[in-house]
Amino acid sequence: MITRSLSRIIFGGSLSLALLFVASLMGGASAVAAPACPSTLCVWEHHSFQGRRIDFGHVLQERSMKNRVIGSHATMNDRISSFVSNHGGNLCFYEHEDFRGLEFRIGPRESWGSMPRWINDKISSFRAC
Repeated sequence: MITRSLSRIIFGGSLSLALLFVASLMGGASAVAAPACPSTLCVWEHHSFQGRRIDFGHVLQERSMKNRVIGSHATMNDRISSFVSNHGGNLCFYEHEDFRGLEFRIGPRESWGSMPRWINDKISSFRAC
């Protein structure tokens, strides 16, 4: 009886860890629920919707995140780690200004509490695509 219970606990724990590992590889899974975003797009400088936030209103493109100041001297350029999109279409985030470099494409109304490593803290522009 103890052996069966123990094997269920071990198997269940292994399955949970495996699912958590797969979710972390996908990047979009977050233990924190996405907060309400009053704009078309809200971006945060840290994972799990933490840190300073910028709301983009109805703006569907930004050629340079250097234009978005979040402090006395800091900008959102190369700082985005999580976001909420209320846009009804796709959005493309780019590694460099003027929509150049690596592209990270999301679908309608997506939210990510953690950006994939390859684009985390590297976004410099975005637009509807």
